[in-house]
Amino acid sequence: MRELLLRRGRFVGRDSISRGNCLLRNGRIDRLSTRSIRRQGALVLNLGEKLVAPGFIDIHVHSGAGVDFTDPHTDLQRRIVDCHTRHGVTGLLATLLPVPVPRIKAAVRAITQAPGQQTLGIYLEGPFVSPLRKGAFNERCIRAPSAELLRELLPAKTRMPYVITIAPEEAGASSSMERALKNFLSYTKFSLPEAVRCASLNPARLLNIDDVKGGLEEGKDADLVVFDDELAVHFTIVGGDVLFAREHDVSLRQDHPRRSSRSTWYDPYEGADNETAHTG
Repeated sequence: MRELLLRRGRFVGRDSISRGNCLLRNGRIDRLSTRSIRRQGALVLNLGEKLVAPGFIDIHVHSGAGVDFTDPHTDLQRRIVDCHTRHGVTGLLATLLPVPVPRIKAAVRAITQAPGQQTLGIYLEGPFVSPLRKGAFNERCIRAPSAELLRELLPAKTRMPYVITIAPEEAGASSSMERALKNFLSYTKFSLPEAVRCASLNPARLLNIDDVKGGLEEGKDADLVVFDDELAVHFTIVGGDVLFAREHDVSLRQDHPRRSSRSTWYDPYEGADNETAHTG
């Protein structure tokens, strides 16, 4: 696996923001330092003082790109994940609305058989909901809580975590994660590190995966989001791989491989001493 070196970033920790550099290796955060990091042959991403935070974990994702997770086709479900990747989401729970039981079973089977790195688990928002609190749910698809039906819906062999809703009483939302983060900061007195924890560490703790996700700490998974001061996402990194880059940043990578004054993604195989040649 290629190594990725993040240079000249502002790294959002649990309580503070620090300027520095970060080496991602074998899908993990290998090293964080306020001093220069040199790594021969590593792919170098010069961030130009952009903010780097733990990737967002969204525990309630129904749909994206015009598709919802009740569609049992893995290629369409992948489109949902890719859509949320553009907004800094590095992990999510595939959320299923109350639909006919055979369709839920087919959707669960598709999710568990080809979950992908970012699908962390399944959120069953039904069919075990109260008809009195059904909201927009189809009442014909609502079922009384049943251990037998639950065992039928959820494969026993999977290790994916599940969240199950009973009698939901809250309205949903269609906002992206970075927009939700921006709104949270606008309407509260929380700091950016505190707000980021709500979108990364807190859901990781809920899913009992905070030992490997949800923070910028050496040894944790290299799931990161890079955004500017307006909280616009520029890069989403999952397992050390850049899965999303804004079009502007991609064009710089392709057309200006030696420019280092702005966000640029360098190919280590362009030169023998790539880091020395291409970083400022």
